Amino acid sequence: MPERRFHTATVVASTRAVEQWWREADGPHGPLLRWFTPAELTALASRRNPVSAVAARLAGKAAVRKVLARAGLETRLLPSLVDIQLSRDGDGRPVADVPAAVALWLCRSQLGLDVSLSHDERQVLASAVVAP
Repeated sequence: MPERRFHTATVVASTRAVEQWWREADGPHGPLLRWFTPAELTALASRRNPVSAVAARLAGKAAVRKVLARAGLETRLLPSLVDIQLSRDGDGRPVADVPAAVALWLCRSQLGLDVSLSHDERQVLASAVVAP
């Protein structure tokens, strides 16, 4: 029976820093552009609670990056947070879009990547799993 290789990463954070950046930038600009594309921020700005949505996505991006490193992705291939984009599938589940080199590595390694996000007005939780 082949060895099962499960790797996980979880990030728990407060929304406080994102709230401060959002307020200082008067919306989706400033420091957030280090981690998000303008298109991502525009989409998140339309959410009912954009600050917690942005914080959850930032935690999700960090969890994806961590789990890829734990799964053995070469450091030179690790994507920056801005290069990891999280969206929702047709059922509302989060989906990670990673650069082609990372997707190819996952495919060649016969691994999948799953992400889970949860948030309220003050706390966010993101988990990422890489598994066969």
